[in-house]
Amino acid sequence: MKVLISGGSGFIGSHLVKSLAKDGHDVVVLSRRLGTKGQPRGVRYVTWDARSTDGEWLAEVSGAQAVINLAGASIGRWPWTRQRMAELLSSRLTATAALVQALGRTPADRRPAVLVSASGIDYYGDRGEEVITEESHPGDSFLARLSQQWEDEAEKAEPLGVRVARIRTAMVFGREALAFRLLTLPFRFFLGGPLGNGRQWFTWIHVDDIVGLYRLALEDARVSGA
Repeated sequence: MKVLISGGSGFIGSHLVKSLAKDGHDVVVLSRRLGTKGQPRGVRYVTWDARSTDGEWLAEVSGAQAVINLAGASIGRWPWTRQRMAELLSSRLTATAALVQALGRTPADRRPAVLVSASGIDYYGDRGEEVITEESHPGDSFLARLSQQWEDEAEKAEPLGVRVARIRTAMVFGREALAFRLLTLPFRFFLGGPLGNGRQWFTWIHVDDIVGLYRLALEDARVSGA
């Protein structure tokens, strides 16, 4: 299977790329900066600019079986100034819109069958003890609105006959994850202790599990929606 991955050089993306390449898939990483360090053989890197639907990357869409969209500025970078928040939103919407437009410009018989697009569990906002399902209404925080608009942009591929799956991701942990390194840093200096009062909600998932979720959405035609 030929799989295009935007944002494939990030933490989740790099693990997903390795998993797919290990199983013999033809992986094409769309990245602003070319680089192959630490990546398995057989993975190709193509420069792309999400602000344009022209360029070498557009030709890669034709004949691919799937597109995975992970592109977006890092949520973990602080401080969240107005400018930074605008970048968090625009980087996701612009990249997703570019991919959907590229799908629309690709002949139907050469168009990828599925778009798996990242989203965030912050779609729901902070709901405390409330039981949340896929049908629960979105929250009203900045990240909730960001996630909702991100998903809405991806849904525009559905009228093209493309199956769309949206993965609402929690905090992703793994040894190389920035969040994990920051949380464990105090313990290295024997300064660790409880985080908060111990009663706050903290949703997380291991990187191996999120890779498995993306692969399930990629390979199982029954998976769609969020």
